[in-house]
Amino acid sequence: MSEMTPEILSPIELLGDSAVAIRAEGNVVVTGLTDEFKINIAASLVWMDNDLLTDDDFDRAKKDIKDSKTLENRLKTAVDDMINGQKEVAETKELVDGYVAELSTKRLNLNTSVKTRDIAKKKEITGNGKSHVERVLSLTSVERVWSFDTSVIDNAIKNKKKYHIMEESVNLAVIDLIERLAWFEYMYDNNANLIAESLVRVPTLKYHDKNVLLIEDTKTLKLTIIARELEQELILKEEAERRAAKKIEDDRIAKEKADKEESDRLTKVENDPKPKTKAAVVVMSSWERQPTTGQLPPETPSFQEPPPISEDKTYTIFFRLTGSEQRKIELCERLRLAQGVSDISEV
Repeated sequence: MSEMTPEILSPIELLGDSAVAIRAEGNVVVTGLTDEFKINIAASLVWMDNDLLTDDDFDRAKKDIKDSKTLENRLKTAVDDMINGQKEVAETKELVDGYVAELSTKRLNLNTSVKTRDIAKKKEITGNGKSHVERVLSLTSVERVWSFDTSVIDNAIKNKKKYHIMEESVNLAVIDLIERLAWFEYMYDNNANLIAESLVRVPTLKYHDKNVLLIEDTKTLKLTIIARELEQELILKEEAERRAAKKIEDDRIAKEKADKEESDRLTKVENDPKPKTKAAVVVMSSWERQPTTGQLPPETPSFQEPPPISEDKTYTIFFRLTGSEQRKIELCERLRLAQGVSDISEV
């Protein structure tokens, strides 16, 4: 019960100097076990049915446990002091033993209830604190990476006797955890931005341990990023140098191959037993002004490559080339290579 009832006394209030004094001389001469005492005992047993709802209930219950134990011991002592085995004495002893048994049962039951309820109350207080932190954590970007140390809240109620003090202590622990969570989230997001900026500067850089770096101290992360960017730049430079060296080597090999093929072709032509085609090409230049127009000929030469020449005949072919001297030379060389012409002369 949560409120005191004036007419019902607790066991401690029954402990007067002579409340349980018993003397026997054949008959019980002195006894404190009056009708009033019996009523108070019965009332005390009812009193000890405590619902344990408030701090005052718990305090009262703990005091009742202690006082009940004291009363039990005093009753036992009073009975033990009786050495007369008369019927009245035996009945008195039986009555007192009954009180002791009832008090002991009530005390033990109440003690069990106090311990059970105490554990449940503490669990309720700490559970409320943990739930509050978890709700706040679920609203952040670091829910999966922030390690929530629940022992901080469990330790907040240690050495606390009153439940309202426990609640205040847990609330302070929750506030501290939420502040730490806010700082952690700020650091986490800032670290994420630092890594993103690094990837913009060096796109080829890989952060395989990103989850670890995100929860690093920001100063340490900055130093790590600088070191990795420098290392990646060296790697890229070495790769570029290797590619350039490979291209130079590939070009050299290709040139050597082309030179060899040309050399082999020329050697084959020189050693070919077939008679070479003998063709004389007379190139007729026309650099003078045309008589009809008085204009210089156009720069674009008029040239049509002749059909293939038979290998067993000698031809004299006339071409009219117009254009610059350099262009004429180029076309003549082209004709020589294409048709195997052995002689070109200009008329």
